[in-house]
Amino acid sequence: EERLAEEHTERHIENIERGMWFEFDGKEGEEVKKVKLAWISPMKSLFIFSSRDKTESFSMPAAELAKVLEEGRARVIEVEGLINRALSEALGANDPVMDQADAA
Repeated sequence: EERLAEEHTERHIENIERGMWFEFDGKEGEEVKKVKLAWISPMKSLFIFSSRDKTESFSMPAAELAKVLEEGRARVIEVEGLINRALSEALGANDPVMDQADAA
């Protein structure tokens, strides 16, 4: 049974890489946290996340991360979409260059 739990955890975290962005649901009444995966232990047993401005960080064991991902309480943010949104906000939503990039 312990081996099955380890395999289950491995399936959820095997493709996670340092630098990926995640959203974690906040506790009731709290906002969603958007954080970057800052560090992964060599055995992928511990993950450290930090906020964009690096004022907040937290660690999470692999089994817990797998559980929150499976339950939908955390998810990977599509980096491409995040970059496009940031560029759109920086350049203005009606910028023709960004309109062409979004259509591509």
